[in-house]
Amino acid sequence: MLKFSNLGGKVYFIGVLILTLSSICSYGQNFKSKYCKENNMYGFIRNKENVVSTKNINWVIQPKYQQVEQPVDGWQKVKYKGKWGVVNLYSGIEIIACLFDKIEMFPHNQMAAVSLNGKWGYIHSSGIEVVPIIYLSEKEARRSESYTTNWQIIKEIPEKERREKEEKYKREVQVAEKERKANSFNIFANDYVESRIIEWRQRRGNESIAEWQKRTNENALTAKAIELREEAEQLFILERSQNFSIGNIPLGTYDRNKVGFPIKTTFHGDLLLTVSLNESQNFRDKWNNNIKIAKFEISNDKLALSEIIFISGNKTENYKFTPIEITISEDNLKLLRGQQEVATINRTTETLQNVQVIEREREIVNPTSTSTKNVSDTKGKIAIGVSPAIGLGGVLTNFGFCGKLRVQVANPILLEGSFTYFFPKEVIILSLNTEYKIWDFSLNMQVIITKSDKFSLYSFLGLGVLGLNATALNEKYSVSPVCYNIGAGFDVKLSENLFFNTEAKAIRLFKNDEYLSGGRFMISTGLVLKF
Repeated sequence: MLKFSNLGGKVYFIGVLILTLSSICSYGQNFKSKYCKENNMYGFIRNKENVVSTKNINWVIQPKYQQVEQPVDGWQKVKYKGKWGVVNLYSGIEIIACLFDKIEMFPHNQMAAVSLNGKWGYIHSSGIEVVPIIYLSEKEARRSESYTTNWQIIKEIPEKERREKEEKYKREVQVAEKERKANSFNIFANDYVESRIIEWRQRRGNESIAEWQKRTNENALTAKAIELREEAEQLFILERSQNFSIGNIPLGTYDRNKVGFPIKTTFHGDLLLTVSLNESQNFRDKWNNNIKIAKFEISNDKLALSEIIFISGNKTENYKFTPIEITISEDNLKLLRGQQEVATINRTTETLQNVQVIEREREIVNPTSTSTKNVSDTKGKIAIGVSPAIGLGGVLTNFGFCGKLRVQVANPILLEGSFTYFFPKEVIILSLNTEYKIWDFSLNMQVIITKSDKFSLYSFLGLGVLGLNATALNEKYSVSPVCYNIGAGFDVKLSENLFFNTEAKAIRLFKNDEYLSGGRFMISTGLVLKF
């Protein structure tokens, strides 16, 4: 919960889209574990976990028990397939297997009296049988010579062994919790929204108290939080899906038991692509012979692979999965963070290489495609385009529009001039409310890597000017340093002269600036009209 203060009192931001759900878990005493019910079955979770929905629970023991009884000194009787056992709530481990008709627990002695087929005996929490299950009653078993003799031996089991087990379990829980937090979208989104809401709530320099209160009222606050959460979702997927180089991943042997193809990725672990047996051969053929693009979404609070798009010439085919959740290790997550620009260019380069291979194969199979390419090269001498764009660069991230003029000077070389204006945005820089405006002028040389009647792919390199006008406390700051550009793009034919265009470019300054830092990254998508 975010909490803010103003002159009229206190405003609370409870959060957006919070689900309320009655507790279905037994909190008991201050144990490390507690039982929780799902689909009429009982499992065990960490005692500190707040249950909002059982879909997101990290189970210590999966729900499998039909019945549980109230705990006694940290031990809890559980029933599985009609038989009773014991779970230690401190360790979250089933210490006595569910094999017995009746159980009476004695946690202070670390033992339980157990009955099977009408006979009684004693089991220690370590699994050792203290008294054979041969006696007619619990009382008779307790008074037996085996109880007295073996109990003395049992007491000598090193305490160190038990502590080591508990410490091992504690470490495993800590690692699992750390991994869960690192992969949690809700934690990422809450941090993102909270930090930006604090900035947004700041009173601007030229803003009256009445204007500020109106701008930041509860309705506006909720709307802003929803907007920021949507931004967080896009950034989460973009950051976590970096370096998912699906084009270079071999498809494993089809697993009939798990019904899918296993794949091994560098950063995103081992995954299973769920494909039915009937579709398996067709899927493998497409995987081996087509360009592949992976699409992601958020499922169960984690990044998930949801779809693969196969591209063959001008034909695309979508293959959708039940979302395949991805867990990224903390080390790999550190490598992925901050590499957004490099990763995007790498994926584009990988696509270029795949297309080149396919084009070469086509020319071998159908030599006439070369002449077709030459004919198409004579078209599109001049082109103009307009597209929305997004500029990425820390807090200086905003949207704008880009206009471009392209001239083909030789085969396969084109010159393109472009101007991009980014909409003004207000942020907190050096603890000051700062309004900034950014524009970019670029002159790039494009090299066509592959081209057909329907599709062309190119890379480019060039120079430009990146301008910034910033205003803070009625003081203005302007800078327009020279920069260099590197990137790639593609055109897809929609009609005779109209094309769909997407470009990604890194704008890098020759010398770092106080506001612009080393530069920014830009993606634009729009239409191009060729003459």
